[in-house]
Amino acid sequence: PPPAAPPDPAAVAQAEADKAKREQRDKEREINQRQVVCLRNVVKPHQVDEALEGHIRSECFRFGTIHKVIISTHEEEVKGKTKKLVKIFVVFSDDEAAARAIRFLDTKDLRRRLRRLRKNADASPDPYEAA
Repeated sequence: PPPAAPPDPAAVAQAEADKAKREQRDKEREINQRQVVCLRNVVKPHQVDEALEGHIRSECFRFGTIHKVIISTHEEEVKGKTKKLVKIFVVFSDDEAAARAIRFLDTKDLRRRLRRLRKNADASPDPYEAA
């Protein structure tokens, strides 16, 4: 039989990248739902910006280690009307941290603190103010 051709470096790199993606996906699937806190009604869709994730992290770190913050804007039917809503999912490293966050977070208070954070960060118009 003829000698085997050396593996294509691009194919090897792609296979390694695919394996890394699968491992990351599997790791994310292991996250227990009890580790996730969903924050609703904190900001309006037009108020989502690059700084929001950092602000959420700074407000939630006191409850425990944060694995990830996911900000999702979507449409949902509310009282017969379709509205755009923002849900912020905070994934903690353990379920005790998530339980602490659920116990102590108050949406109105969080909105107020986010406004303060934004005002302290810069003097630009406050996107967290009610529209």
